[in-house]
Amino acid sequence: MDAQQFTQIVLLPQGKFRNFLNANSADREKILRKLFGTSLYQKWTEKIQEQAKINESENEKLTTQIQTIRQQVEIEDNDEINDEEWIVKVNNQIEEKKKKQEKVNNDITISQKQLDNLVETYQNEKVLADSIKQKEDNIHKLQSLENNQDKIELKKIYAYKLAWYQKNQQIFNNKTDLELQIKEKSDKLVLLNQESKFLIQKHESAKIEAQELEKQQENIENLKNKISTLEVKLPIYQDVKVNQEKLDNLDKNYQDTKNRLDNSVKELEKQKVSYNDLEKELAKLENLDEKQVELVNENNKLTRLSEKIDLVDHLDSEIESKKLQKEKLEKKYQEQEELVQESTDTEEKLNTLWIKNQIYFLAKQLAPGEPCPVCGSKEHPLPAKIDELEQVTEEDVKLANKKAEIERSKAKEFKLRLTSITDEITELEQNKKESIDKILLDFELGEKHSLLELQEIFQIKNDEYQKKAKDLENKVSLREKLKGDSQLIKNEIANLEKEKDKLKEQYNDVYYRLKMTETTLQEQKKQLNPEFNDVKQVEEYITDAKNRVEDYQASKDKITKELQDTKAELIKVQADIDSNDQELESKKKGLSKINKEITTLMENSEINLEEIASLAKDLARLDSINNEINSYEKQILIVKTKISELDKTINNREMPNLVERNSVIADKRKELLTFQAEFSDITTEINHIQKIKQEVEQLLQEQKGNYKLMAEWKQLSDVMTGKSATKLSLERYVLQMYLQRVLNVANGRLKELTQGRYSFQIKDEKGSYSSNTGLEINIYDDNAGKVRPVQTLSGGESFIAALALALALGEVIQANAGGIFVDALFVDEGFGSLDSDALQIALEALQTIEGKNRMIGIVSHVKELQEQIPFQVKISSNYGKSKISYRKDF
Repeated sequence: MDAQQFTQIVLLPQGKFRNFLNANSADREKILRKLFGTSLYQKWTEKIQEQAKINESENEKLTTQIQTIRQQVEIEDNDEINDEEWIVKVNNQIEEKKKKQEKVNNDITISQKQLDNLVETYQNEKVLADSIKQKEDNIHKLQSLENNQDKIELKKIYAYKLAWYQKNQQIFNNKTDLELQIKEKSDKLVLLNQESKFLIQKHESAKIEAQELEKQQENIENLKNKISTLEVKLPIYQDVKVNQEKLDNLDKNYQDTKNRLDNSVKELEKQKVSYNDLEKELAKLENLDEKQVELVNENNKLTRLSEKIDLVDHLDSEIESKKLQKEKLEKKYQEQEELVQESTDTEEKLNTLWIKNQIYFLAKQLAPGEPCPVCGSKEHPLPAKIDELEQVTEEDVKLANKKAEIERSKAKEFKLRLTSITDEITELEQNKKESIDKILLDFELGEKHSLLELQEIFQIKNDEYQKKAKDLENKVSLREKLKGDSQLIKNEIANLEKEKDKLKEQYNDVYYRLKMTETTLQEQKKQLNPEFNDVKQVEEYITDAKNRVEDYQASKDKITKELQDTKAELIKVQADIDSNDQELESKKKGLSKINKEITTLMENSEINLEEIASLAKDLARLDSINNEINSYEKQILIVKTKISELDKTINNREMPNLVERNSVIADKRKELLTFQAEFSDITTEINHIQKIKQEVEQLLQEQKGNYKLMAEWKQLSDVMTGKSATKLSLERYVLQMYLQRVLNVANGRLKELTQGRYSFQIKDEKGSYSSNTGLEINIYDDNAGKVRPVQTLSGGESFIAALALALALGEVIQANAGGIFVDALFVDEGFGSLDSDALQIALEALQTIEGKNRMIGIVSHVKELQEQIPFQVKISSNYGKSKISYRKDF
């Protein structure tokens, strides 16, 4: 049976459809919702409820916001009055504050006027106080000036003397100038006489030097003749010098060429020896290629060994990881077993309590003369009695069963995972063992080794390989280097052979030119004066001789000129001496005349001769002293004039008390600031209250618009959720329609099964709560002619009613568009409570259904059923073992 086939089977377990039959509207709603797929209506309802709650929440937020804003204004009974009363009180408060604001504004006007008057009076009194203070200051200043009167008088006298000296200053200046000129002329005459004496001595010395030079004239003439002779032979000396240098260079070149030739021969022999040594070393390295092949094979073998060891290492890591997972799973499995035990205990406890609750409920429903819903007996001699019963609902039992089943399922899953991971570990360990055995076999490692030992063996072998590889690499590099060096030396030997030949040619050429130059030089040296060895000595002698001749001529010219110059200077100095004597005598006469004039001036004034020097020194201060005298007299006049003007302003008034007047003004300003601050505070309060009032009015207007929308959503939510007068939600209304269809179909089955006695009806009366309204089922008893609850049916009647209901549900679901097509129906027990007639009717009804493309299965131990059912699957037990057998037409 696949999943699709399983979903097309309806199983009627014992008591479950009877529970559906006896359920209240809420429990029956859950079952019908799943069967008919009406969760869409429930979602609509939930969305509408959610929107209604959102509107209510927004309204509550507005209310809270309004209350919060209202608290910003101090109003009596703020929390108790409504919004309209609050606005009236706020308006009254604003009016009161505006009146208070107007009164304070008047107080500000009066206070400002009083302050202006006080300030004006203060300013007038301050002018008077300043005038009195200025008069006192000027009086003190006048007294101070008058104290300096004596000093000013002395300065007037000294200014008079300075003015007298200024008037006669030229005469004194002339005297000073003449005295200075006389001194200068006297000093100059002394110098001229000294100069005349020096020139006479110099002239005599020059005469003696001229006589000495006349004695050297003959030697100088001989020297000039020798210079002329040497200058004629100078080119020969120069040729000898050139040839000697050429000879020296050739000799040096000869030696260099000879040395280079010798070195080249030695280097050639050395390179040939090196070349032979390299050839021997290369011969030793001829078998390196074979060793390279062997090393490559060894490397491949080590690579395979490394890969296999890595595989074993990976398997080892995976085994350890799996073992850790196993430990964690074992711990979780142990914890899950504890949860299974705990949930199983809870399940058994709740099942026991629920059974006791059912027994208690049924026992409580028993009434004398009424049939027992379990056994159908109308006599109840020993009803069950249970004290202090703990209330347990069927939903609690279902949840406990579901939880226990989930926990057992988790435990089973953990156990399966443990088994799986244990198998994986075993398989991994086997793979690891096989891999190690293969390594030992392939690489001939002998006895058993652990992974760590294998890794150490690999490391040793790898180190040995690396060493061999490094050594071979060095030898290969050496071989290549030796080949390169051998070729270089071979090339060098060829180059050296060429160089040797070239040097031999150079050597022969230099030797020939050397001998030719020696012969030419010997011939030239025979023509030269033996006094001089080379041209340099000749040139130095000629230069020195010419210098001596030039020095002689220069000395002679200098002495001649010196004699002429000293003679001219002596004549000029003597003329200056005569001129200065005449001028000195003239200036002495002028000085005598000026002295007589000064004596006459001094006699007519009160100034003595000793004061003249001081007056001359201070003459520059004359204007400053006069300005000081004039400034003093001017200040005296200004101060006296100012005192006279201040007397007119004061007009014999006394000094006012400005401190007291200033204190009164400060108090008045403080009073004005208090009024202004109060006015500002009142204005701020009014603006604040008006702003708060405006905000509240805006929010109230917004809330007013929300009230209507909120009421509409609330009304729609109440209708959808069954909170209206009908106590019927939208989904339950739809389910009621489906249930009515089911009951209509079920009534046909029920009438057939009960021979027309019973039929189903939906209860019209509203319950106390919405949970028991709309889907309640009553039973109409035709024998009694009245309607009663389905819970009053006996056990057999309940089975028949539940069977009819189950059959009807299957047909309605099948007929409903988009429903499930039910191919099979299994009934689990319930037939034991029927009498023989009822049992026969039930079987006939089931056989009728079976004939309409549907299979009916019955799970039962009732013997009468075994005799009438043609196809059977029988389960028998023998010594604790069960056996299944299939039979047809027993």
